[in-house]
Amino acid sequence: MLDERELAFLQTRRRFARWWNAVGGLLLVALGGSAVWLRVDVPALMSPTYAAKQISAGALPQSSLELMAVLLPVAMWVLFVVTAVVIGFGFAVFTNERRYQSIIEALQTGLSEGRGT
Repeated sequence: MLDERELAFLQTRRRFARWWNAVGGLLLVALGGSAVWLRVDVPALMSPTYAAKQISAGALPQSSLELMAVLLPVAMWVLFVVTAVVIGFGFAVFTNERRYQSIIEALQTGLSEGRGT
């Protein structure tokens, strides 16, 4: 049988696993909202074509911003994709966690029923 400390640990992990769908969903919404906000409010950060047009129009100094204007939108999208992948892995981890919790619970129930008979 498990001692009090182990039971408290399992209870904490159960609570974290229960909350992940809400937290992960909010993180995905925040990530998507950030991407949309940046695309609308600061298009030079998110759109390589917009940045290239700004360079062509002379709105950005050619000497210092040409490379940044082309590579920064790519870097921003890579950042968003990597963040989304990490959050996706979080969903996978917590799905497995819930499975582990149910296995532990089933084993605990089976042990306590076996001892009671």
